[in-house]
Amino acid sequence: MVRELVGNAVDRARAAACLAFVFAFTAGVAETPREAAAQSQGGVAFLLPATNAYRWENQDHPDFVAAMKKYAPDIPVQVANALEDASKQQAQAEAAITNGVKVLVLSPVDARAAAKIVTNARAQGVAVIGYTRPLPDAPINYYVGGNVVALGETLARYWQQHLKPGDNIVIIKGDPGDDNVPLYYQGIMNVLKPMVDAGKIHIVGDVFTPHWDAAAAEREMDQILSRTNNNIQGVISLNDGMAVGVLAALRQQGLAGKVPVSGGDASIPALQAILKGDMVMSVYFSIGDMADHAAHLAAYVAKGKPPPAGFFNSTFNNGLVTVPFYYVRNEAITKDNIDDVVKDGAATKTQICTGMPHGKGPC
Repeated sequence: MVRELVGNAVDRARAAACLAFVFAFTAGVAETPREAAAQSQGGVAFLLPATNAYRWENQDHPDFVAAMKKYAPDIPVQVANALEDASKQQAQAEAAITNGVKVLVLSPVDARAAAKIVTNARAQGVAVIGYTRPLPDAPINYYVGGNVVALGETLARYWQQHLKPGDNIVIIKGDPGDDNVPLYYQGIMNVLKPMVDAGKIHIVGDVFTPHWDAAAAEREMDQILSRTNNNIQGVISLNDGMAVGVLAALRQQGLAGKVPVSGGDASIPALQAILKGDMVMSVYFSIGDMADHAAHLAAYVAKGKPPPAGFFNSTFNNGLVTVPFYYVRNEAITKDNIDDVVKDGAATKTQICTGMPHGKGPC
């Protein structure tokens, strides 16, 4: 059921993740004079949390590696994916530090548990750049990601404009261990809470989804549909992967394409689902820009150079430290403006239109 939308993308992502894990512990080995010189500068480790969202191995990983080649071709890059295992991520970080990296770019599996990774790295003189997921109460040096409250507000504004009085909605929130979730939810409720308080709309399902897992989201949606006798007029999913699970549950009831569903990340499967009419929108933020900025920052830090003035556009307080922060812009993507994702370089027309009927959106 979930595979109906994703197709082979998940299989390719998992294969790429395995290759990334192998690469993580071979990329720093100095075998030539050039590599030896690079190793003396200290390498960079890019630690990813999972493969359960399209973005990690199809966007973040290749975009970061490409940007490092652009900004610091002589600095070795190690990439490891923890496959949703916090203990594995801890071991990957320790191995990277042992291999001599000078910078960790870290997107945690478990934000609270990852504080140990950060503390250990800093104690050994390794700088840490938080990437796309907050690291609360950890002594990070920098943060690169999205303005998550603003992302939630963008998502909710779409629904504010399209919900009718009396509509029942569901919010699929994502992993309870991800500190982005309460910020995202805060942004959503900044916009929708007045409508809820006035009785104009009703939130009939509001659930966490461990590991952002599509299959778990499908089960949750099944249960909500059963409990409400299918009386749902909209589903807000905080990412596209969970939206896949929601659509699978709706499809079983003959409701796919009839109950509006939104997501986040503007992944290629989601863009195709929007064109097919199965989803109505996805919040886009430039993962390419995020990965590029993180790599550029990592290159500066690995070379022992301060980032130039204007490199950051805000500051971020994680409860322990306030650090320089770069956040990417966001945009609500619907069938009417999918071309914006193409124009931004995040996807090609060929990628979006593969298997799509001629005349759909940019196809």
